[in-house]
Amino acid sequence: MAYKVNSLEEMPNALSYLIESVEALQSKVNALQHKQASNSPKWMDIDELCAYLPSHPAKQTVYGWVSTKQIPVHKILNKALAFLQSEIDDWLKNKSHKTQDDLMEEAKRFVESKKDYQMMGITDYCFSFFRKPIQNIEPMRAIGIVDAYRYVIGHYAQLQTESLRSMLSSPEAKRYKATHFDYCTFSGLFRKRNEKELIMHSGLMCLDFDHVKNIGGVKTTITQP
Repeated sequence: MAYKVNSLEEMPNALSYLIESVEALQSKVNALQHKQASNSPKWMDIDELCAYLPSHPAKQTVYGWVSTKQIPVHKILNKALAFLQSEIDDWLKNKSHKTQDDLMEEAKRFVESKKDYQMMGITDYCFSFFRKPIQNIEPMRAIGIVDAYRYVIGHYAQLQTESLRSMLSSPEAKRYKATHFDYCTFSGLFRKRNEKELIMHSGLMCLDFDHVKNIGGVKTTITQP
């Protein structure tokens, strides 16, 4: 609608009309932009994802999920990880809907998958395996005692172990262990590293002995009936 100005006295009204029209137009533009932004996909990098997730996992935990295909992820041209918020929301909903029975069934499937070890006379217990650092409380996967043994004697942590043994300071060694070594919960299978998140107990009790010179003698003593 056109606004005609017939005299100088009508200029203030014309300016007021012009301002109101511009404000109305700006309001419509803002509403349209907001609608487009709401409909456009929201992408996150790994730092944004860690901040977005309720548990605020460490980046190492997310890398573990990615490597085992536990979380929806995309790779862009420079091979950086990108996460679509809508997919993450769906993943969170599905993940949170697991019941205790679902988790027990997962544990049973794991034990069943290790039946070959049991046929060889080896009882394979079920533990949760966590990626470093120690602040990470989200397990990467379930492992058995044979898996743990192979990890210990293998090359996976050889360089870190050699570096740790060369350290003279106990506080320094403690900090190093907390940040450079993966770990597992020998007491059982956990949804998170918390006693309230226990899925299935392994039936084992883990004893930690420090500064023991005659380890063979101690072993003989504690294994006597």
